[in-house]
Amino acid sequence: MKKTQAVVVIVIGLVAFFLQSFVQQGQGWDGHEKPKNLLFIQPDVSHDELMIDMRYISRALGVNCRYCHVVVKEGTDTEKPVYDAASDAKKEKLIARDMMLMTAAINTEYISKLSGDNKSKQITCVTCHMGQTKPLLNIDSLFRR
Repeated sequence: MKKTQAVVVIVIGLVAFFLQSFVQQGQGWDGHEKPKNLLFIQPDVSHDELMIDMRYISRALGVNCRYCHVVVKEGTDTEKPVYDAASDAKKEKLIARDMMLMTAAINTEYISKLSGDNKSKQITCVTCHMGQTKPLLNIDSLFRR
């Protein structure tokens, strides 16, 4: 049990590290409410960093914010929709968290051991999803000669 807990803690730490973007720390929240319910993202993440991370996930799965987040108020021509980003009401968000945990475990337990911990050889969301909500893991998606 302790080994499993240690692996989970390591995996969560690696996912948090993985999701860090290259934007400078400390840019603040510029009037935005600080995020709540962050499980895989560092709690001191700036607004800009979080938006970069969310855009990456969105592009990797070919979805928009409402795919994982609950809409509290629809947008208009001049306003963006308002989301309850902290809510865990959508199953897609819970699945995304499980997938992040799985990805971190694969990178930690397998790929880092094979590649000498070379970060450039780690898998990410786009490795399997390639812009689709369901991973493209079938023989028909392979290159044919």
